[in-house]
Amino acid sequence: MWILLLLGAAPRVATAWQATWMGGNAAVLNSMMWILGAVLPWTATAWQANWMGGNAAVLGGSTLLDLSLPGTHDALTYDLSTTVSEAGIDDHPALAAVLHAASAAGVVPEAVGAFVRGQAQTQALNMSAQLDAGVRFVDFRVMYTSGDWYGLHLLQTRQPAATYLSELRAWVDAHPTEVVAIWLSRHGSTSAVGDDQFPGVDVAAKRALWASVLRIFDGVLVDVGGRAPLNATTLAELVASNARVVVFASDHEELTGNSTFAVDARARLENPLPFSPVYAKDLARDAAVFASTRAAAEAAKRRDAFLLYSMANAPPDAAIEGAFRGAFEAGAGVADCAAAYHVPNATAWCPRTLLDVGQLANFYGQTAVEAAYADGRGFPHAFYVDAYDARGGLRTGTRVLSRDGDDAPICDVFAWTRCASAHPGCDGAYSPGAATAHWGAHDSDGASRAACALPRRDRFQCCRDADGDRARDAYPFVATVVAYNVRTACAGDAGNPACAGLLAAAEARRGADPRRVWEDPATARLARWPPQ
Repeated sequence: MWILLLLGAAPRVATAWQATWMGGNAAVLNSMMWILGAVLPWTATAWQANWMGGNAAVLGGSTLLDLSLPGTHDALTYDLSTTVSEAGIDDHPALAAVLHAASAAGVVPEAVGAFVRGQAQTQALNMSAQLDAGVRFVDFRVMYTSGDWYGLHLLQTRQPAATYLSELRAWVDAHPTEVVAIWLSRHGSTSAVGDDQFPGVDVAAKRALWASVLRIFDGVLVDVGGRAPLNATTLAELVASNARVVVFASDHEELTGNSTFAVDARARLENPLPFSPVYAKDLARDAAVFASTRAAAEAAKRRDAFLLYSMANAPPDAAIEGAFRGAFEAGAGVADCAAAYHVPNATAWCPRTLLDVGQLANFYGQTAVEAAYADGRGFPHAFYVDAYDARGGLRTGTRVLSRDGDDAPICDVFAWTRCASAHPGCDGAYSPGAATAHWGAHDSDGASRAACALPRRDRFQCCRDADGDRARDAYPFVATVVAYNVRTACAGDAGNPACAGLLAAAEARRGADPRRVWEDPATARLARWPPQ
């Protein structure tokens, strides 16, 4: 009924209205098509891949500093090698240089390299898949290493940085209604310059990187030096001029030569890191952050500055040590690792990789985001977050995202059988897993199992069935951010006939994969903790 009312809302001369009814109602018709697409089965290439264009009827008049963008933290870590990057270890460039040489020469054992990569990877989706999932802010970290510029997070990427930038450009060309922001830095510092930002890298090498950026993004870069200030240029104007890539550059002067095609991150990218860490989670503190965010974002806009919030997390040192012992000492160290997270009754859960940590952080972080959205509080100009899935969700379940797919057996909580010549079966709510052990093992809770005495006897793994129930759960982060943007834009344009339909479409996407919490101390997921 509301569609019929909207179509006839504006009085017009009959012949003019009839002759131009499609064009005259383009905004509403586009909205109708977008709503139909939004309620169809969830795909990674439709709604979230084109959310700016699909909601242009209400977002077109907004600037980037009126919107909030979903973003990825350490976006290139889906493709890390096992070679330590030059300057890959903060504040220890000499140590990084030694480890770089050793790992590049193959001196570091493959198993150790794989473990380190697990402690550095924050994303499983490749660059195009991240953008298809709805990401519009890309934390693109780079360092000059191995004779070229590579992405990094402790380890350098498999391919030079230009490969990933070219993939991003191809995606932008294929999605002509979308605008993407990229932040170039070494390790997420807005203020560091010179050697503090890129240790040991001369200005000529930095300018060579910038020349590559200019070449790859020729024709689509936003000129922020007065021609297209972020706080005054609308999304519709950016799209119409094909200026659809915004670059924030740390070490702006030496890297870009003060180019107007990059925003000086030191002056105009605000990254306060406001949220509590996962090992000391404080939802009351996080809620207080959101309570002041709208005012902070509006103040930043007046300064033509961009407000960025990190929801990324890193484990405490004790947890990394426990995970290492778990990997190389057959499960030892689990209790110490679990204790480092301070989750009540979660005494046997040791996140084995950084993605494990990110997914645990998302489980608790979703509560603050959902409460802020429900209460009508403000969002920053962008978030950057770990562990996106292809639906634009933040993985909260226990199945670790993998660039190799999502089909491996789930065995996060497991125990070993008695020694036997064949699998003797599992007790209770456990099913047979694929692993065997002869020389002793540890259950997932750290309990020790002795070696089998007879040569043809082994222990067999039993995996907890309940691990499959919530393994792939995710919070609808992109849909929530888009819904926030539509709701905010419509609050200032209440007469826009597209508002009701587009907000309903965004809410339908949120409802297709809603926030879920559950009680499972065995994986450190608690439904009623911490108190808010």
